[in-house]
Amino acid sequence: MRHGIIVIATDHPGNMTGDSSADGMMRIWERPKDLVFALDQLLKQSDFQKRLDVSRVAAAGHSAGGTTALLLGGARLSSSRFTSPIPLCEGSKDPYFAKTCTELKAIDLKKYPKDAVDGNYHDPRVTAVVGFDPGMAQSFEPSTLKNMKPKTWLFIADKLNAPQDQIHSKDFIGMMPANATQVVPNSYHMTFLQACKPGIPLDDPELKELCLNTEEKIRIQNDVAKKTLEFFEKVWNEKPL
Repeated sequence: MRHGIIVIATDHPGNMTGDSSADGMMRIWERPKDLVFALDQLLKQSDFQKRLDVSRVAAAGHSAGGTTALLLGGARLSSSRFTSPIPLCEGSKDPYFAKTCTELKAIDLKKYPKDAVDGNYHDPRVTAVVGFDPGMAQSFEPSTLKNMKPKTWLFIADKLNAPQDQIHSKDFIGMMPANATQVVPNSYHMTFLQACKPGIPLDDPELKELCLNTEEKIRIQNDVAKKTLEFFEKVWNEKPL
């Protein structure tokens, strides 16, 4: 715990590092349910009941985690717009993405129940949302992004490491309210993940991208972390009209 903030981080079976599939990736609505369950369980613990201020709950995440945060904030997917989160990844030199793209291409998106895709996963306890280069912009119902109740701020990656990395996160800029997005100069999608430690084997394509320009990555992360904390403080200290 730093800055008086307790962080709940959950596993998402079927949609996380080490346990992932194309089907699990598409079932993004399972993620906000995981977090709601985790928060509910935490609030049942007497030790935490004394320490938590439930008027100050934020949802934050990177990539699919950013999508999750938006769903928790009240944004909704649209079954008529629902599409692959990495639509151009076919031909990727990254073996993980190459495999995932083959699986994604084979999925019939109409198999997912309309009520699940279009569902409301808003948790009214969430009063602030931060996303770090979130995905699936093309799958959201735009009007719901414009009308989210929690104050929201998205940090958007500036550059692509390869054309196959395109997740259309910049589409959020035109879909969100004014001043709710910021393109982070010189950043990539993986800039928002932890910096690599010395000695990491860079012959792995995925690790090579993760470790791209480590010094700049650390500088950007420190700046983004500072702005995120300032955003939370501003939201939670605002006096109601």
